[in-house]
Amino acid sequence: MTETELKRIIAHGENSGVEFKSDKIKPADLTKEIVAFCNLQGGLILLGVADDGEIEGLTRPDCEEWVMNICREGCVPGIIPEYQRVVIDGKTIAIVTIPKMPSPIQTRKGLYLIRVGSTKRLATTLELGRMFQQAGIVEYDETPVLRATERDIDADRVKAYFKAYYDKTMDKALLSETAIMRNLEILTDFRGDWRPTVAGLLIFGKQPQRFLRNSGISAACYKGHDMTDEVLDQKNLTGPLPDLIEQAIKFVKANMKEAASIVGSKQQTRSQYPVEAVREAIVNAVAHRNYSLAGSQIRLLMFNNRLEIRSPGSLPNTITLQNMMYRRATRNELIMTFLERMEYVERRGEGILRMIRLMRQHSHIAPGFELFDEELWVTLWV
Repeated sequence: MTETELKRIIAHGENSGVEFKSDKIKPADLTKEIVAFCNLQGGLILLGVADDGEIEGLTRPDCEEWVMNICREGCVPGIIPEYQRVVIDGKTIAIVTIPKMPSPIQTRKGLYLIRVGSTKRLATTLELGRMFQQAGIVEYDETPVLRATERDIDADRVKAYFKAYYDKTMDKALLSETAIMRNLEILTDFRGDWRPTVAGLLIFGKQPQRFLRNSGISAACYKGHDMTDEVLDQKNLTGPLPDLIEQAIKFVKANMKEAASIVGSKQQTRSQYPVEAVREAIVNAVAHRNYSLAGSQIRLLMFNNRLEIRSPGSLPNTITLQNMMYRRATRNELIMTFLERMEYVERRGEGILRMIRLMRQHSHIAPGFELFDEELWVTLWV
């Protein structure tokens, strides 16, 4: 980095990616700043610059070794930052470039911090869960729902699933119902007690939204092109995921218009959207959304020229908008397994391609895929 570039960064002040610090800072406090950057997108720590941007310069002759020791000994696991010195007006500034790490970093005292604007704070339980999930260390849908118990699982649904997939009744399995649900990962151990997993409750729960309030679908149909137009129909869809899928498809069918045309001597009707494409979009949203995001539901929005399905959560793992139709990655492996066995998913990794093909055949317009912060928008055009 050049002197001019560094001056420009300092002039813009501290932000989510830049922190000013004196090199007289305590090692424990510098560790917290480093950890917070690691757990977001990485960033720059400028040592020798006061909080107000005044250039003080370094006072430590061994600053580089001191920083490296803090990164290696104070962070768990240890990290290796980039270190550079730049001289401004005769004063030396240290530029410590902190990388974004592939897995969560904590302090030696077990603190997980994140960067929020120009400050840092402890990560909440939900934020920490998302960090571990994104790193592939923990599968959120396999974690226990602590307020729920085995009584909140609909045993009849489990029996129907077992019979359909294994072609025998549970009483012929030589195991108790509880043991079977443990083996299926519908239940998981939590400190010696059996609790429903997130996936178990979402697929087989009596009232999943009682415990996972953001797991329903908000559906609305508008008269015009946007959400300021008159609302023609509106519903909050609740229940286990298989029911949500069916309710959402039913909502679209009920509000979908049909156009009549004459082909030869016969009149034919054509719906606004092919039902199978709608089904693929809804199943994709239900299967892949991020259930760890609090307060965020799937939103199904019908307008007079398009259907939008807005799903909470960015794309999982290494998936991008450019490669999503060719690569296979699953955020919720256990949920996906259940839906696949219940025949809501035909062939993994082919849903997007099938949706595109169906829409091109129907309206000659491919679906739209866009990311807006923590939401994936799928648009089917009339």
